[in-house]
Amino acid sequence: MTLQEFLLANPVDKLKKDVVIELERGEERMDAVFTICAVSEKQLNEFKRIKGDDFSMDETMVINCVLEPNFKSGENIRKAGCATAEQYLRKTLKRGEYRVLAEEIIRFSGFGAGVKDLKQQAKNS
Repeated sequence: MTLQEFLLANPVDKLKKDVVIELERGEERMDAVFTICAVSEKQLNEFKRIKGDDFSMDETMVINCVLEPNFKSGENIRKAGCATAEQYLRKTLKRGEYRVLAEEIIRFSGFGAGVKDLKQQAKNS
């Protein structure tokens, strides 16, 4: 297979990956499987507009790049008693948990050095 054939057969906009994160809620523990996708160009441009701390970018990244569970689902948001995706995320995951997810999304998107490099790239663009 040539490089061109490989690239055409494997478009990055369709890539998904399952990530397992251990969730702990008091005595309860679960190895939770999250399905993520890579950061798109459109999403990267959205991240550039984010003002605030690193967690704001993490939240936006997780909401947009975690496919399952779907943090943008109106039904899931309502079931959680929330009005927004951000509220739903904050109600269901600890900050450290969505930081881990954000770092996994960064690595899967080809930014091997991590969140700080993506944030720096977003600021410099």
